[in-house]
Amino acid sequence: MTEKSLDAPRRVLAGVLGLPALGVVMFAATMADGPPRPLPVDARPEEFSAARTLGRLGRFATEPR
Repeated sequence: MTEKSLDAPRRVLAGVLGLPALGVVMFAATMADGPPRPLPVDARPEEFSAARTLGRLGRFATEPR
């Protein structure tokens, strides 16, 4: 019976220290994993470039179809 009463403070301490640690890890993971940076117009042809696509789209969408 005394073993359970001695174990309770350890569990509380683990919870108090573990919860902020988990929050820090989750925050770091969300900050590290973001969308890729857009490539410039002069990117290699096999890679997608949003700027190059917008230029082509501007020429394509000049009149209604």
